Amino acid sequence: MRGAPRKTSAEAVLAAARSLFAAKGVAATSISDLASGTGIAKGTFYRYFESKEALVDALFLPETAELARVMAGDGGKPRIHDIAGRILAFFAAHPLLLSELRTAWRGRSDYRFVAAARALFGPMTRAYFRRDPRHEVGDLDSYSELIVGAALDLCSWPTVEGRIDSDKEAQAMLEDLLKRFFDCEA
Repeated sequence: MRGAPRKTSAEAVLAAARSLFAAKGVAATSISDLASGTGIAKGTFYRYFESKEALVDALFLPETAELARVMAGDGGKPRIHDIAGRILAFFAAHPLLLSELRTAWRGRSDYRFVAAARALFGPMTRAYFRRDPRHEVGDLDSYSELIVGAALDLCSWPTVEGRIDSDKEAQAMLEDLLKRFFDCEA
């Protein structure tokens, strides 16, 4: 006699996805992997998500919205120490999002969470470049992409890669990067 069928939910599929993505990465994880990891048939996966892209966005869009709240601060001229600390703490708690943003930042991505992150970082960095007279940059979009990519890389060194042993050192490095490019208060 077979046991009662397992109850599966979108949350169970998301939990399995988070685990598989952490182990294999988003790109290397197939829908078959996701279904198998959840213990469901591949066709059942589509009851919960219309595509892998929909699942990825369901996983990362809420985290990206949370990042936007972290980045917004109080709306005034940001204190560099505070914003660097908030960014590092956020990514320490969300290493999978950081890893996937870094990967997507270097290439093309149709995921909505990447577009949301670009929509968050792009205008913010362009606004700082425009108001800081030290930067006479013609192509603000490219410059912004470069700086955000460097910041994402730096955030991954202590959290994902273990290249920096101390949170204090990581914060000092991120503060230094931000001081060089943004009109922030120390």
